[in-house]
Amino acid sequence: MKCLNISAFLHRKKLKQRELAENLGVSVGFVGQLATSKSRVSYDALLKLIDLGITAEEMFGAECSQKLLQNSQEVQANSDSTSSKLKELEARLAKLEAQVNPPDQ
Repeated sequence: MKCLNISAFLHRKKLKQRELAENLGVSVGFVGQLATSKSRVSYDALLKLIDLGITAEEMFGAECSQKLLQNSQEVQANSDSTSSKLKELEARLAKLEAQVNPPDQ
C-alpha cells in the first residue's frame, strides 16, 4: 500500500529527489525507496515534509485512508470478539471456582 505519495509531492513542488534528500538529510536512494514504498519515512523526516508543505492528500491518499479505515474496523471487531470471549471465560472460571470452593452455608 502506498500512503506517502512522494512522487506527487516532488512534482507539485518541482523538486528533484536530490533536492528533497538534501532538505530531509537523507540519501537520494532513500527518497527513491520512499517514492516506491520500499522504506518508511522517519518521524523527523515526516515533520520536515510537513514543514516543506506536503498536503494531506499526498500524505493520506484515498487508498491509504480506505485501508486505515478497514484496519480500524478489523481492530474493533477483534476487540469486541476478544472482550466477549474474556467475559465468557470469566463466567466459566467463576462457576468452576464456586464448584471447587462452595460458599459456606
